[in-house]
Amino acid sequence: MRNDIEKRLAALEASKKIADELKERTAQRDITQHIAPVYVPLHEDIQAKRHSIYNLPGGRGSGKSSVASLEIVDGIMKDPTASGICFRRVGATLRESVFAQIEWAIDTLDASDLWTLTTSPMRATYKPTGQAIIFRGLDEATKLKSIRAPGRTYFRYQWYEEACELPGERTLRNVTQSVQRGGKVFTIFRTFNPP
Repeated sequence: MRNDIEKRLAALEASKKIADELKERTAQRDITQHIAPVYVPLHEDIQAKRHSIYNLPGGRGSGKSSVASLEIVDGIMKDPTASGICFRRVGATLRESVFAQIEWAIDTLDASDLWTLTTSPMRATYKPTGQAIIFRGLDEATKLKSIRAPGRTYFRYQWYEEACELPGERTLRNVTQSVQRGGKVFTIFRTFNPP
């Protein structure tokens, strides 16, 4: 019996050590060194929770997708109640766009050892807590009514890539209402190329 108690105490100490190391890594991470200077005020606005919807227009290479992906990955690692969901109009285009961009953000933040990425189902899972980023096409929007964030998390982060391609504001509102359950703070990114 004493041996069992010692094993449990050792496991508890190891868990605490891992948790402390994760906190230290999180505290040392500064995503502003990876985003374009024009987006630093946006980052500060997100950190202050001043707004919930961020419309990010810009052409190729503007950095809009980079900042959205970095904010989502960093935010999930800082908030154990948060998960994320990324949308595009057509599901077949997710892998080469938002999925690849989230993978880039994870690598850029030097956190690849903390995440598992799968393509079927398409998701990025934060290993320490089970939080996830889920990817969905809106070509099957009716299937979203039953979607839930993993565990005791909620979809704090939502990203609508190429938002101008979506069928309209009503679709955005319906999808947003379907996934916004259980949380108080939401951060919604709508990235698009201006006409």
